Amino acid sequence: MCTFISLVASTADAERLDGFMKRRGRRAVPVASPSLAKILRADEQHFLTTSEDCDCGTVLARAPEGEARPVSQEQENSGSTQRPQKNARHTDNARDDFAFWTSLVGDLLVEEQLPSVGLLVHAYSSDIADEDFAPVRREVFLSGALAGHLRELRADELLTVRLR
Repeated sequence: MCTFISLVASTADAERLDGFMKRRGRRAVPVASPSLAKILRADEQHFLTTSEDCDCGTVLARAPEGEARPVSQEQENSGSTQRPQKNARHTDNARDDFAFWTSLVGDLLVEEQLPSVGLLVHAYSSDIADEDFAPVRREVFLSGALAGHLRELRADELLTVRLR
């Protein structure tokens, strides 16, 4: 399994979002997940954010205190273009702390004027289109408590942040 951080955003301009993310050392690559689509709103899109091979070992991919997440292992590459690629090193991303993610979400809401921004962490064991999991949504407002909400982020929980 390899863990990936997904961004869910209410935007029709995927190219602009990817440019925003690239300037911050990440990506916004549109993907389709039938499991996640079940809880997305009509205006929301799903994006993978990794600029590396995967997000294993990153601050958001680590389990909250007292919770165990699956240990990442190499998988055979299925060759699918919809399968997240794996990272043999599983090293931390250079832009990887709660301050980075808090700032990123705030900037997307304020500077990019997105109505909502969501983050989800999932350990994929198959192609995105074939992966069956049951994500849950938790909604919060942008506040000084956002870093705490990110620290509490559980696997398969879509943390959606709104301005108001």
